Amino acid sequence: MRIALPFHDDSGLIFAVKIGRELERRGHVPVYIHIHEARVPDSKLSARQIALSLGKRGVDASVAEKDFISDAVLASFQAVIASRVVAPVQKALANPVFRNRRDRPRFVGFMAGLDFRPENGVANRLWFDAVFLNTPADRDLFRSKTRRGDDQHVSYGHPYYIRPERLRAPAGNAPIYFFAQAISPQTLGGRLHMLHLLYALAHKYPERRIVIKLRHLPEENRLHQHKELFSYPWIMERFAPPPPPNLVFDASSMEAALADAGYAITCTSTAAMDAVSAGVPTFVYLDYVENYMDPLCEPMRKLCGPGDLVRPLRDIMALQVRAPNLTWVNSIFRGPDLYDELIAVMQSGAMSVVA
Repeated sequence: MRIALPFHDDSGLIFAVKIGRELERRGHVPVYIHIHEARVPDSKLSARQIALSLGKRGVDASVAEKDFISDAVLASFQAVIASRVVAPVQKALANPVFRNRRDRPRFVGFMAGLDFRPENGVANRLWFDAVFLNTPADRDLFRSKTRRGDDQHVSYGHPYYIRPERLRAPAGNAPIYFFAQAISPQTLGGRLHMLHLLYALAHKYPERRIVIKLRHLPEENRLHQHKELFSYPWIMERFAPPPPPNLVFDASSMEAALADAGYAITCTSTAAMDAVSAGVPTFVYLDYVENYMDPLCEPMRKLCGPGDLVRPLRDIMALQVRAPNLTWVNSIFRGPDLYDELIAVMQSGAMSVVA
């Protein structure tokens, strides 16, 4: 099958490449399509970000948002997999004339990553042929909010939520990675708190690299929906002393970072799921100052608390990590069967709701 993987920003590109590689391994042809949004004057992505994810291959096609839904673009595809839903796609699928066409591709909707407001995701994906929500609870919410019949496949699973094959034991002196997020912590105080924590780790463990994994370089976030007001390089330059030599920034790919990491630390990022999936010992830290001003803090605690990932500062400073609770892991992480189900759905002419 030729499968269109549209993306708009760094989140969408990372999702597209992650799922595209798995589909390619199974003999299908992913086509990476860069969508330019109508209300955005330029691309949200830099050439560096595209090269980081797609290498020499680069983007397969680049189209305006309004043109993506045209027959000229869609005619050669058997399926479209989207992690974000744009208005032209929503409008077309809500139209019975378009939806009932036999010559159109199947539209499969995933969530964009961690989604603490799944009600919005439900509304945006109502008319997709197949929908994969993040967790069984999100799937059940979707079903309770919709009255679709056997023509829609409703399931759960996400490329970021793949069950780990094994849990890595941290190698001696392995680096500690902090996976930064653009909008959490939200305040300057909260982000300065995290920087102080990382300085303290660097001083305590001079034999280890302490790596601040940047989601993007500061100048690459200008058009993103989630704008980073206080980047860690900016804060370090203005409010912190010169860093210890073992405290460094990194803007490599997520795969490279996780392959190198001995430990992962994050606050409210999808990186927590990525790290667990890769088997990396993971800390979720939510006790930063002014956390009450961060709307993502308590939902993250609710999601990851049962998994034993949310740890206090003393555990992080001592590198006392707990293996994720297996009951929790098995309750929301899928195995590789996610891709078997996805391919069967895309190949099937008849959609069915699954248990």
